[in-house]
Amino acid sequence: MFPKITSKRDPDATIGSELRKELHKYWEPAAATIKEKLRRYPRTAFAAMIICMLISSVLAFTVLRKKDTRSFSFQGMPHSTMTTGLGQVVRTGEALREVLALRGQVDTILKKARPDKQDSLKLTAALRQLDSIQHSIHQQP
Repeated sequence: MFPKITSKRDPDATIGSELRKELHKYWEPAAATIKEKLRRYPRTAFAAMIICMLISSVLAFTVLRKKDTRSFSFQGMPHSTMTTGLGQVVRTGEALREVLALRGQVDTILKKARPDKQDSLKLTAALRQLDSIQHSIHQQP
């Protein structure tokens, strides 16, 4: 197996603490100067903050505003796909209407007490037409 690697690193030392140790000599004088200026001129600091917020809001709503590139059309779908999809919906609706009409015919034939030869031919034709409608619906992409 592999030998255990030992490290002589301080377990309490983190990146933040190490950076703080290194940059402390630069940060402390700057922070003390900023605190002193804020205590000495609080109204000026407050006015500067308000001016910065106003400038930011003006820029956000005018210069830096993104143009709305979205439109209310179906840009994601090609036009031909949309029209074929709508065509399929219409064809399916027409097929459903035909099926309901044929079902009505079949029901009236089956309700007869004594169907004759004509009724038998009508029933066969209706069932064939139902079968062809079913095949045409299932073959559409």
